[in-house]
Amino acid sequence: MDIIRKTSSTTEAALLKPHVFRGLLLFAMSAFAAIWSIDYTSGIIALFDAASYPICIAGFATIYLLSRTKKASEQSLHLTTYLIVAGYLTSSSIWHHMAENGLFSNSAQWLGLNYVIAYLFLEVRKAVIVTIASFIVTLIGHYLALIQHYPLDDTVGVVLNIGIAHTVYIVLLWTVVQMRVEHTKTHERLSTLEQHAMIDQLTNVLNRRGIEDVFKHAEENWINHKQPYAILLIDIDHFKQVNDQYGHLVGDKVLADFAALLNKLTVASNSVGRWGGEEFIILVKSRSNEECFSLAEKVRQTVERSTLGGLKELSISIGVGYANEEKSLFETFQQADSYLYAAKKTGRNKVIDRNQIIKKRQESATEV
Repeated sequence: MDIIRKTSSTTEAALLKPHVFRGLLLFAMSAFAAIWSIDYTSGIIALFDAASYPICIAGFATIYLLSRTKKASEQSLHLTTYLIVAGYLTSSSIWHHMAENGLFSNSAQWLGLNYVIAYLFLEVRKAVIVTIASFIVTLIGHYLALIQHYPLDDTVGVVLNIGIAHTVYIVLLWTVVQMRVEHTKTHERLSTLEQHAMIDQLTNVLNRRGIEDVFKHAEENWINHKQPYAILLIDIDHFKQVNDQYGHLVGDKVLADFAALLNKLTVASNSVGRWGGEEFIILVKSRSNEECFSLAEKVRQTVERSTLGGLKELSISIGVGYANEEKSLFETFQQADSYLYAAKKTGRNKVIDRNQIIKKRQESATEV
């Protein structure tokens, strides 16, 4: 069970979740439809917009359906959406800046969205590329549109104003992106440090602190939702002799192999940890007492047949405490600990829980 998960590079912006992306598509369709309706009823709709609005809405609808059917990758859908929006905004602004088309033009005020949408829909590196491309196309396109009807000085003046305004947009937006990237890096570093603080470095399972945190959540779920749990407290028999006879390096390999075996035998919902020394814990959730005992017995038998650290014929003793038989986490752990002691005292290489104690007592009473 690998506790520490690899995260994606913090220099890449996380793509939108599918349901958020589809929500934005619906919002875009509504916005284009609203502007189309306003321009049409006001009688100021331009020929370019009259053709562009339905094309954009149809494009968004197609992307929405493709997102629903999952017939195209999310990245390609995001890029296509950006190209539709940026293509319309840039071409519309250029078209309206031509002298004969300039009446009632409001397209230029929307151009800043090209940069916002780039960083919203695309990974940071891709957003940088399309932002630069959009900036260059915007300046060249507006220059070519204006120079046809206006003097060079006037044309350059307008283009420079557009360039400065858009540079401000880009710098401010990039600053926000960098702040968020740094925040993400800091959060990931803190998360990694916190995870490392809960991991036993030798065995790569939870350490005592990590197990105590799992205990806390298990107890809360038991109290609030009656979700049962059991504590399997495990000790490797005669482990001191392993260290004395073969050395601590072999002993460490035995511990690491044993932890790996525990991970292999348990499901993801269970938690495996090293309590200290050669003592390990499995916290089993949402299983009956019989299932928990069967797991403990399976672990014992598997160890008996396995080779750990190159050594054969090792054994373990296990004490099992059940939350539904005790009043608190402390008592559950205490019972597991006492049953582990009983297992070691009565010969080792066995699993003991309350039922085993009762059974033993009944057998003793029958013999008497």
